[in-house]
Amino acid sequence: MTGRLLIGEYNSRMPSAEDIYIHCDKLDDLPAVNRDNWLWESAWLCEHLKPNAKVLQVGSCEGSRIVNVMQERPDLNIIGIEIDPVLHAMAIEHFKKTGTDARSIRGDITNPGDIKELGHFDYCLCLNNTLGYIPDEEAAITQMKKLAGRTIVSVYGEKFTDNVAREYCAALTLDVETIIDDVIHVKNFGTIKRYRKKSVKQWNGKMTETPLGYLCVMKW
Repeated sequence: MTGRLLIGEYNSRMPSAEDIYIHCDKLDDLPAVNRDNWLWESAWLCEHLKPNAKVLQVGSCEGSRIVNVMQERPDLNIIGIEIDPVLHAMAIEHFKKTGTDARSIRGDITNPGDIKELGHFDYCLCLNNTLGYIPDEEAAITQMKKLAGRTIVSVYGEKFTDNVAREYCAALTLDVETIIDDVIHVKNFGTIKRYRKKSVKQWNGKMTETPLGYLCVMKW
């Protein structure tokens, strides 16, 4: 299976993607450190993205991140790509309700057929440890590099401790079964990965520490 885990494809009794991923952007429901990390990412983007940039966000969920950033940076041209059809539809409605001049498309970043017509972007974003939910991480990074002059990936690192991981998963209505090394096994879901500094360094980008891990800018 490629792309971010699409909840419910393994077992019809599993929670839907809407049940899980929508909580990632509900800041009032998140543990403080996760909320701080989310807001730090947005502030960094607003400060560092060049004027009038064309931006693709991978795993854009229901569009909360795009709305948040474009409230401060309406000059940006942002498209979100989302694998789940319900979240994709919610994003379209969210943009309409907030008057946000953005687009959501349904697609899988690891599937070249889904992205071949998108064109080229100034930036490709993969935020809030979204990469840690994607089974084929290498394919995701490869495709993002092809799509943009700069790929910006923000992941959870060593500061995303076992206790923080359990608290965060609980906020997403998920139950952690086991944590083995840096792979968090979640009941009726799959796995979530966290990243060591040495692993992020292998992406050969410019690294910045975040409240929970690392932001890496890869230039091509």
